[in-house]
Amino acid sequence: MAISDDLQAEAARHPFALRYTLTHDLFHVLLGFDTSYGGEAGVAAFTIAQGYSGILSAMRPVMTWLYPLIFPAQAQQIRANMGLGAAIGQQAACVLAYPFEQNWARPIAEVRAELGLVLANERLEPEAMDLVALTASCS
Repeated sequence: MAISDDLQAEAARHPFALRYTLTHDLFHVLLGFDTSYGGEAGVAAFTIAQGYSGILSAMRPVMTWLYPLIFPAQAQQIRANMGLGAAIGQQAACVLAYPFEQNWARPIAEVRAELGLVLANERLEPEAMDLVALTASCS
């Protein structure tokens, strides 16, 4: 597969944006948020708490107050996931810098624990699947 010169130049200018784009779905898996609006809000709150993007941080009030109005059926889940995502993001290691490529075969529970993605009062069920099996099922 050939990558255009334009895309290579863009990736060189914005490596964190490229990394986040490539790993976004892994964030859903590791954080346990689905791909509903509520799940996306949880992942967004996590990334805001991790400090990845000033623009996304500026969107927090919109997500907090406007999204529940636009998606009233998911309002409770949006608010709950934003709180949980923010709490996990504040305590976790920088997930964006984690070398996923070197750790595909590790159990998800192990990776979550290493990154600090489990709150002290929360217990994640151990999962037998590794990251390769789980990401393959998401494709």
